[in-house]
Amino acid sequence: MGTFFFLLAALVVVIAFAKLHRKKAFELPASSGRKSKPTAREVATPVEDWDIFVKKMDEESERKKLPDHITVNVLGAEPYAYADTHKNDIEMMILCAKAELLAAEKNNWYQAPNPFYFQRVAILARKQKSYEHEVKICEALLDCMAKWTARMREKGLEPGRDIANIAAGPRVDSIAERLPKARELLSKSQEEPSRQRRR
Repeated sequence: MGTFFFLLAALVVVIAFAKLHRKKAFELPASSGRKSKPTAREVATPVEDWDIFVKKMDEESERKKLPDHITVNVLGAEPYAYADTHKNDIEMMILCAKAELLAAEKNNWYQAPNPFYFQRVAILARKQKSYEHEVKICEALLDCMAKWTARMREKGLEPGRDIANIAAGPRVDSIAERLPKARELLSKSQEEPSRQRRR
C-alpha cells in the first residue's frame, strides 16, 4: 500500500514538472516583455521547405530501394519447403544452398542467401568426414555474405544500422567459427594417405 502512494506521489510530481516545463518552453525571452504562446505561423515550417524535405526523402528512399526478392526453385519448390523434411539429406541441402547462391547472384548480391542450408551441409559433411565439402560450403557462404555487405554499403545502407545485418547472424557466425577447424581436418585427412604410402 505504501508503494502505491509513493508511486502516485512521484507521478504527481512528474506531471507538475512537465506542465511547468511546457509553459516555459513557449515563453518568449523576458526582454521582449511579451509572455504568450507563439502563433501557429511562427512555429510552422514553410510549405516550400516541407516540399523540398519530402522530395529529398523520396530521392533517398528511391536510391536505397532494393530489387525484389528472387527465388530459385529446387525440384519444383522453393528451398524452404525442404528445410524440415530433408534437413538430414546432404544432397538436398546442397541443392538448396546452390539455389540460394544462384538467387543471390541473379539479384546482383542485393539479397543474402539463407545460411540454414549451408550450416546443414557443413554439419552433415563433417559427420560423413567429407571435409572438402565442408570447407567449400563454408567459404561459399562467407564469400556471398561479403559480397552482400559490400553491395549494401554501395547502396548507402550500413548493415546493423540501416538494415538487418544478416551477415552477422548466429548461423553465419557458426559457419565462420567452424571453417578453420574444417580446414585443419581437411589438411590432416590429406596427410594420412601420404603417410600410409610411405610405410
